[in-house]
Amino acid sequence: MKPVEIDHFKEYLFPSMLRSNGAGLVSFIGKKANMKKNTYNANLWLLQPQGPRQLTFSNNVTAAWWKDADTLVFARTPEADKKEAETGLPFTILQSLSVSRAGEASEFLRLPYDIEDLAFLPDGRFLFVAEYNPKIEALLQQAGQNAQKAAALLAEENDYEVLTELPFWANGSGFTSGVRQRLYLYANGNVTPLVGKHTNVSQLRLAPGGGAAFYVAQTYTAKAPVADCLMKLDLNTLQSQDISVGEPFVHNAYAPLSTSTVLVHGSDMQDYGINQNGNFYRLHLATGQTTLLYQAGEYDSWDTINSDLKMPAEAQWFAVDNMVYWLGQNGPSTQLLQIDANTGEIRSFSAQPGCVSELAPLGDDIVFSAMHGLNGPELYRYSFEDDTEQEITSLNTAVASRYAFSQPEPLSFENSEGNSVRGWVMKPTFFEEGQTYPAILTVHGGPKTAYNGVLFHDMQYWASQGYAVFFCNPTGSSGQGDEFGDLRERYGLIDYDDLMQFTDIVLEQNPWIDPEALAITGGSYGGFITNWVVGHTNRFKAAVSERGIANWATMHTLADIGYFFEPDQAGADLWTDYDALWEQSPLKYADRVTTPTLFIHSQEDYRCPLPEGMQMYAALQNFGIETRLCLFKGENHNLSRTGKPRHRVRRLQEITDWFDTYLKP
Repeated sequence: MKPVEIDHFKEYLFPSMLRSNGAGLVSFIGKKANMKKNTYNANLWLLQPQGPRQLTFSNNVTAAWWKDADTLVFARTPEADKKEAETGLPFTILQSLSVSRAGEASEFLRLPYDIEDLAFLPDGRFLFVAEYNPKIEALLQQAGQNAQKAAALLAEENDYEVLTELPFWANGSGFTSGVRQRLYLYANGNVTPLVGKHTNVSQLRLAPGGGAAFYVAQTYTAKAPVADCLMKLDLNTLQSQDISVGEPFVHNAYAPLSTSTVLVHGSDMQDYGINQNGNFYRLHLATGQTTLLYQAGEYDSWDTINSDLKMPAEAQWFAVDNMVYWLGQNGPSTQLLQIDANTGEIRSFSAQPGCVSELAPLGDDIVFSAMHGLNGPELYRYSFEDDTEQEITSLNTAVASRYAFSQPEPLSFENSEGNSVRGWVMKPTFFEEGQTYPAILTVHGGPKTAYNGVLFHDMQYWASQGYAVFFCNPTGSSGQGDEFGDLRERYGLIDYDDLMQFTDIVLEQNPWIDPEALAITGGSYGGFITNWVVGHTNRFKAAVSERGIANWATMHTLADIGYFFEPDQAGADLWTDYDALWEQSPLKYADRVTTPTLFIHSQEDYRCPLPEGMQMYAALQNFGIETRLCLFKGENHNLSRTGKPRHRVRRLQEITDWFDTYLKP
């Protein structure tokens, strides 16, 4: 079999946005890297009893929704209409397609909005969430609603940005001052906004049978709130009612059971801050009663497992007869789970270790997307009748048969606080007894995410190049409860100790690893800890820090989440305790660094902004340390996962060349 190649990710088809028609069919968007065009082909697929069928071949589908049991309505990228796209004004082309009749898709509707989400109502109306930009609105008013004149004004105005609030930009979106995801109603050719200009809407859901819709709202004018509100929209009166569990509160996820009952997973953040796991509540809207169903704080409410072979997922929870089906992590895997909305009893269905990313009802069963072991992403069906889990697609089966992979081997240990830390070690793909090999310690982002040994392209490529790879879930990771996941004011302390203890144990139990040829790398939080490690030990001969924090002081004012993330996680801010921030900043220890360090950063990373990487790079240059900074233009914080395909290859080549230089002289 062939070794994993540097562009191996191009082999995979990634299923996402699972949608059920409620009558035994499920649609999904399938994405695949197009190396020639440096983008991702995205098409609409239908999951039928006989298997998946590709419905579109235009490569530009962005989202799809069921209008009824037979009709899919889908959106395409703006580039699908070059004339419209060139104006720079918002618009969405919606097309419809019958899944039972052969034929081409036809245009359903064009709207002057960038639609993000949509929900069809039984009476022919539909709700949609779209970007609202006050700048665009003002230009249209100035142009007398003439699109051509407004486009000309916009072309001139694009040289300017006016900022009036926090956050003033958002990763993946650019400058966002005043920009909201607003809720609208479409009826008989008319569009009506249902929330104010300062309200941001997410998680739009319809109640079973209609009559009401629900959404999560954040309303702000100068500074975005951390908490949010859960709202009920009466579809007759079009009035919204705040039904939030509490204040402050973060509604992580929810499932409507009826127009008057909702199951909610969320947190008041009082005990463990913004990373606190949620509890489960049942809201009885008719009586105003809120019932706490499950309080252990064990479960995350989304897929937190790290892999660069997944696309962003949208996990919509759903309910059947007071049973709510959801996914969450409690342990080393994201699982398919069920909670009884009456008793709070929780049951796990997915038997295999790995990660479940999305789920949807499929007749009387459940279909879900997942990665298990070294298989690529596939769709699985859970049958209630015989309590079995069955793989029902072979989207990526052929890939596994052509390539040689390294199997991650578990290695856990007890840390200094008596907690179990889960880890894994990968041998070089073509390992030979009696040989010694260099090794790479890789650290996940978050910090509240986790590794679990599922297929990871970077790691498999390094293994194919003759490296051992080892990784673990240090204190602060997800999947082991709130106390273990609480890293507030301890960044670079207990997590650093865990990583160094893990390295010691890996070397002790794997004498074929050359202790003089070790490297460390990580992105986001992993970039922070890499910056920290090289300032506190010289045991690593090379390091690669990606999109990491260097200085908590600049993080506060520059990152899109800095104004709330830093006070919560570092326990201080610039004005209350600058010394505490500096003490926790890797930049403070840059004068101690002796490790050759490469920095990878994206120009449009607003989560851990570019100055974070540049500060560390400049400091190491100042102190005469071998260093290099590779800057990717037009990319954001998600470069290694969803960046342009050729950029992902260049990034991995930069990292591997750096390791080769210092670990394979």
